[in-house]
Amino acid sequence: MAIKSSTKSNLILVLVSTIMALVLLEGASRLFYYLRWGELYDSQWMRYSMRLGWELQPGSYLRFDINQQGFRRPTDVSLEVPENTVRVFLVGGSTAFGTNGLYPQFDPVPLEYEDTIDYHMQKILQDRYPGLNFEVINAGVSESRLYQEITLFREKLLNFDPDLVVFLDGHNDISFLTLGSSISEWAAPYWNTRHTDRGARVLNSSSVMGPFYYADIYLGRVSYFYYGMTSLLQELQNLAGGEADESNPRWGSDSFRIADEAQLVQKYAEQLQDLDEVLPLYLDQLGDLAAIATARKAKVLYALQPELVIEEPAQLSARDTAIQNFTFQHHGDFGTLGWRYMAPRISARLEKLSNEYFRGMEMLTIADGSGENIYTDYCHLTSRGNQVVAENLYPVVAEMLELK
Repeated sequence: MAIKSSTKSNLILVLVSTIMALVLLEGASRLFYYLRWGELYDSQWMRYSMRLGWELQPGSYLRFDINQQGFRRPTDVSLEVPENTVRVFLVGGSTAFGTNGLYPQFDPVPLEYEDTIDYHMQKILQDRYPGLNFEVINAGVSESRLYQEITLFREKLLNFDPDLVVFLDGHNDISFLTLGSSISEWAAPYWNTRHTDRGARVLNSSSVMGPFYYADIYLGRVSYFYYGMTSLLQELQNLAGGEADESNPRWGSDSFRIADEAQLVQKYAEQLQDLDEVLPLYLDQLGDLAAIATARKAKVLYALQPELVIEEPAQLSARDTAIQNFTFQHHGDFGTLGWRYMAPRISARLEKLSNEYFRGMEMLTIADGSGENIYTDYCHLTSRGNQVVAENLYPVVAEMLELK
């Protein structure tokens, strides 16, 4: 009896000690966070969505605000367009949203609201047409792909009666397509993502791991310690990204070199043919978007977003050239070649879809030899880079809005 009592006491002691240690770690994390930033900002800014896969969670975060409608904007948007106001939505992934660069070794400067594409676009329009009011609303969601954005456009944004919806897109879908033609055999290829997988594990799993899957999502929202540890792990993974991704053999194992591109096309001829077979999965969605815009008489501008791997090195600043070389190594030879191969084919499709309501434009390269730093990694941009995107979009935006 004494032995059982002693064992029980030890177990209680271990349990109490573990709880106390976790409470102390959580308290220390919150104190560090508060001393570092001056406020306990919300930590988890995305949540699972049955309709979209995931969406932005309203709240006030360190570098940005998500309004109650799920847009990156400090204030809510009225359903009715105010008098004498032109309303434009910006849709896309993390580049449209305004995400900080993912290569910490290049010290990317975090983007504030005033650094985003939508803010720059609104300022350009307001400065050039002072007799009108403009609302350029950021509806971008990090890691989203076109099938999600079409749902967002059709089921949510059209309710706000926009004069124009701008899609800045391409990178996330091209990355997905590099998996090759095998994805066409999946039951639901578009929904195979890490975010939807995490949500599905919680909703569908009846295994003993179910509670742990839920705890993973829950702790990521409420625990500063847990969120900090997962963020640190992600940073370590980003730092380790300097080598070709050998865990992703589809990207190859060697660094890409522009001078070797012709030889690589021959080397990977079979894999490139495989990409040709899977590319219609995306091209068909572009046709769907154009058809929806036409049927709903809603003006849509689709812009194929800038990609650092496609930029000419001679047009880049010294810093952007260094980032490009790092990206060539990170994405590997075939991974880089895949982007350079598929993007022009998507661009060619856009030319055939343009009509009164749908306009496609290619904006794969934005560097102009000025020496300005415009990239923070393979597709994310500095504040100046976002301004350049807004300036490039402006002529087509003004034409589609029929501004005079």
